[in-house]
Amino acid sequence: MKRIFQRPRPELWPHLVTAPGASFPSGHSTVAAALAAVCVLLLWRTRWRWSALWLGAAYYGLMALSRVVLGVHYPTDVLAAGLTALVWVMATYLGLRRWLRPGAGREPNDGDQ
Repeated sequence: MKRIFQRPRPELWPHLVTAPGASFPSGHSTVAAALAAVCVLLLWRTRWRWSALWLGAAYYGLMALSRVVLGVHYPTDVLAAGLTALVWVMATYLGLRRWLRPGAGREPNDGDQ
């Protein structure tokens, strides 16, 4: 997506770090959101679901905030990154869930008893 949009880095204040390349979307925030979403999905059917959800949201939020505070991304960059990661993880989960579950997506026929 960075190659498609080629959005320049923000120049709102002096950068605390330098980052090469385009700004949109934030790669760090994408990875943080994807990792958090995968952890939540893996722990959802356990008693740790709410802890995973809160910790994952905090992890993504802090990563996103740090990218904006460092001056290397606009808020929309980190928001788009989080949404992109959630869509990607959920699409992968839904696709794999059907494929990995025994008998899922298969119509019963006369030979199945």
